[in-house]
Amino acid sequence: MATITGSCHCGKNAFRIDGEMPAQLTRCTCSFCSRRGALLAYYTPEQFHVTTPKDADAVYRWQTRAC
Repeated sequence: MATITGSCHCGKNAFRIDGEMPAQLTRCTCSFCSRRGALLAYYTPEQFHVTTPKDADAVYRWQTRAC
């Protein structure tokens, strides 16, 4: 089984996914994602794990770039 890691846009919230990359992905067409070629994959809740400690999580505010 593969492990996939990632984080939010500001990088303060991280996660791990226990599973393979699916054969089919969804292309996001919003202005932010389409400029960057973002693709979405879907996993079960059991496969998704937040790895940021609870006392270190953050909220990102668009355009202010503040976390």
